[in-house]
Amino acid sequence: MIHATPEEIHDHAYGFRPSDHVGSCAACRSAADAVAAEREALKDALREDPREVPAEILARLGSAGPARRRFGVPAVAAAALLLGVLAWILFQPKIAVVPPALPAAATPEEDLERLVAQLRSPSPLKQELARLAFRKYGGTAIPALERAGADPVLIDECRGFNDADRDAYRKAQTTRMTFRAKDSPLTEAIDHLRVAGGLNLHITGVSSPEAIRVTLDLEDASILEVLDRLSRATNFPWGRSAGLDPRSPPLRPAAYAPVFYFGAATAPPASFAPVRVPADPSWIAGLLRDPQSMAPEEARRRIRGLIPGVHDALWLLLDSSRADIRELAADALRQAYGPPTEPPRSPLVVELDERKMLVDRETTPIPDILVSMFSSKGIAVVLDPRVPIDHRPVTFKVRDLPLKNTLKLLISQFDLDFVVCDGWLLVTTFDLAPYRPRSPQPMWVAPEEAKRIEGWIADLASDDPTRQRRAREAAKAGGRGGLDWLVHASTLTEPPLSKRYGETFRAVAEELGIRLADQPAAAEHQALTPAQRAIRSRRLQLRSTDKTLEALLKENGVKARFDSAAPGPVVVAGGDLPVDGLLRAVLHPQGLDYFMDGETVVVDTAAKARAAAEPK
Repeated sequence: MIHATPEEIHDHAYGFRPSDHVGSCAACRSAADAVAAEREALKDALREDPREVPAEILARLGSAGPARRRFGVPAVAAAALLLGVLAWILFQPKIAVVPPALPAAATPEEDLERLVAQLRSPSPLKQELARLAFRKYGGTAIPALERAGADPVLIDECRGFNDADRDAYRKAQTTRMTFRAKDSPLTEAIDHLRVAGGLNLHITGVSSPEAIRVTLDLEDASILEVLDRLSRATNFPWGRSAGLDPRSPPLRPAAYAPVFYFGAATAPPASFAPVRVPADPSWIAGLLRDPQSMAPEEARRRIRGLIPGVHDALWLLLDSSRADIRELAADALRQAYGPPTEPPRSPLVVELDERKMLVDRETTPIPDILVSMFSSKGIAVVLDPRVPIDHRPVTFKVRDLPLKNTLKLLISQFDLDFVVCDGWLLVTTFDLAPYRPRSPQPMWVAPEEAKRIEGWIADLASDDPTRQRRAREAAKAGGRGGLDWLVHASTLTEPPLSKRYGETFRAVAEELGIRLADQPAAAEHQALTPAQRAIRSRRLQLRSTDKTLEALLKENGVKARFDSAAPGPVVVAGGDLPVDGLLRAVLHPQGLDYFMDGETVVVDTAAKARAAAEPK
């Protein structure tokens, strides 16, 4: 299709010369709407409130005598008065320009149409940011880009194809060959095509491919044509791999090589949309109205706060008269549409990644292997007390693997995993693992899921108890995913709504029996003496596969009283685990907690321990 020229779009938007084509073409109509919006913004920017001349000046003007042919004293006085009025008008303080209205929270479809306008902007920066945004949307963006007649390379990237994929496809298009197969096995035909084309070509999803016979006679055919004919002859599809990682475009996986599959179609592109949470518009409007009204550090903090919500105001801030605001907005958009940020690695995580391990054990139960692995390593490991201890002997031999990989290999045999907690490792199952709240960053999910979550957030924000109850039930049904969107909402919302989201989060987590990673003990809320703090922070050297918590505390000289029992043996090993860490690791999974009574550790249910620890 031939689209309208920029001049035709301009004339249509301003009403000079309406165009039937622009009115009927979605892409051209979208471009005209963008021009019209810019026109209205310009009109608003140029429009100032009408100025009233002071009443006394008008009265004096009205009382001036009739015009005279000669300039007498009254005429001179009238002229002086007129000049005074003009001077008063000209030298009034400059009125701040009213900026365009803030856009409402956009649906993915509206956001993509706005991004098309940014892609057509004369600004290279806006074009760069728009391309980054489209890649993040992935397959969601393809219809809007196709309607707009966008760059095919960008559309390819939204499908997940990178430069290597395009090169391989171009080679399959242009490589010509003679292909003859007479009642040949499919495996032989594909092998011949792979060698002749010099491409990675594999059979997948086809049962007994050697038993499938093909007959084909083609001359001067491209590899794509041969694949198409083989597909029709066998009723099996063919497809391609995609080299872009949909979770963090446009990053490429290491050592990626494009693959053509016979027997499986190309997977549909991954589609995403952000979960948006409304932001307080007052400061944004104020900054747009008067760019000098906010100090640089405050502007930096506020603009960074818009990143997790992928707020549309960031695009408006790109046009600020302040260079630092433009730079902050551009950086924020790169983070909003870029790869997810990884939290900094703790020293414990670094050690797990870098320390190598040698294990050579035969017919040994897993608890004993765990204890032997960590007894001399300075890293504490605790087996979740809710996980049954399996004493089946296993043989486990590993050399020169990182400690993290060694531990995963060992415990994965029993469907276990581990979680890095506050200074120690907890070996547990996926369902029992403590929950670590997501860091404040954009939440990109499938488009339909984004709409549902935004609806639940709006339900929880409403004053309707029925809607609030519906949101809580949705969060509970979502499990850990429900906790994720509650955390996302609470980090982007001002009080009192953020408090409501936080309270709902804690209530849902408690109902689901999901404890929080690094949750402090009840004793943390007490006004402790230096001696009590010293007891909690004492570092212990531990090694146990069969001792109870009470016995471990006693043998390490820690006074304890158990008002609620903590039954069962404790599997724990390692050095430098504080008393507080041992207690939290063993008690919290069982719904227990502790507080301090003098120099005695008192163990009780979580509710009773919290009540006892609250300041009186």
